[in-house]
Order: sequence, then structure tokens, then C-alpha cells
Amino acid sequence: LKVTGKKNEYGEPVGLFAEGELLWHSNESGNLLFTPGVSLLGETGMVGSSTGFMTTVDWYEKQSESFRSELDEMVVLHRFAPGKINPGLRKEQDMIIYKNMCPVDDSRVPMVMRSPGGYKGLHFSVHTMHSIEGMSKTDSDKLFERIAKELFVPEYTYDHWYTQDNDLLLFDNSITLHRRLGDIKDRLCYRIQYDYEKLTQTTDRYLLEPYASQYKTQLVDVNKVLGI
Repeated sequence: LKVTGKKNEYGEPVGLFAEGELLWHSNESGNLLFTPGVSLLGETGMVGSSTGFMTTVDWYEKQSESFRSELDEMVVLHRFAPGKINPGLRKEQDMIIYKNMCPVDDSRVPMVMRSPGGYKGLHFSVHTMHSIEGMSKTDSDKLFERIAKELFVPEYTYDHWYTQDNDLLLFDNSITLHRRLGDIKDRLCYRIQYDYEKLTQTTDRYLLEPYASQYKTQLVDVNKVLGI
């Protein structure tokens, strides 16, 4: 996918996220089969902008055993909400992102999962997280706010400020969030999503049933369709 602030001769954006803020998010967040790997090639106009990352592993490991046990049992209901990722997003782009992020309301994805590298952390996709199954919306929001307040701090955040073009970033999309900061008017990036589980030989993404079994079944079905 082309992610750029560039516009054509008619003043129309020629790629995704052409203007404004790009807040913390993970791709395909409300889908059990989300792609665990993302790469971003910053081709031109990158200096003065950044791609930031927020990791959840260290925070998760610092929690008490009892709280981790509670988190391990939580299932999040996801809904797409316009403006949660890119405030002021154009209607056409909104539809594309809606289809990519969470096309089905109240899709269920466990809060805690294992990355292909074997690390446990939070799938804390704040832009589509609506509530926790079995918990009221009010109580869910309180917990989300508490976790966000503790997670979105410098200790768990790294912003890669570009000093040149052609940097290639490869990053986790399961228990890590990413964002964009800075000037993007002449910026042009190419985003590629991929699955490297055949390299790591890990298919135990989910710790909870029935989600672990559903994931493996759906993965087999997709691979059949793709002829893999």
C-alpha cells in the first residue's frame, strides 16, 4: 500500500493517510487472522517525520501474577470508529480502513497473545477496541484508560525520526502499536504486510479457546484458497 502526503495535479491524495495525525494503531486489529508482520519503506520526503512504536511486553511482565491471569482471560470486542486512527480521514479512505481494520462489529479477539517471536503481550489496538466481553462499557473504558495511561509513556515508546530516505523498517503487528509524527507533505512510503510464521514455526498465537482452534482452522482455509 502507498502511504503518502503527495497529491496529483488536481489536488487529490494519491495514497493512504495523506494528511493529519496518524495515531497509535495496529493493522487488521479486529481480525483473528491479522498479519503479524509489517514493513515500511520510506522512499522519499522522510526527513522531518517519524514512525513510532509502543511495545507491551515489558509492561505485561511487570504486572502481578493475578492481574496477568485476569488479562489472559479477557476477550475484546472490536468495532471500527471513524477518526480513531486518522482524525479528519476522507470518506473514501475511511471505507478502505474500515474494511482493513474491523469490517465486522463486535468481532472477538483475545487481549493477550503470543507474537511469532514467542513473547506474550497485549493486542491493545485502541482504535477499534470497544469493550471487554462480559464487562460493561463503562467498566471496560475504565480499564482501557488505565492501561493506556500506563502504556503510552516514553518507557515503552520509540519514535524513529528519519535522517534519510530509503530506511526500511520491519516490525511486529501483534503486540506492538505504531504511529506517525511530523511533516508528511512530500513523504512517500510503501507498506507491506506479511506473515512469517512459516519461518518461526509458531502457530500458537492465541492462548484461549475457542480462538486458538478457530485461528488454526481459518489459517488452513486461507492457505488452501491461496494455494499455499
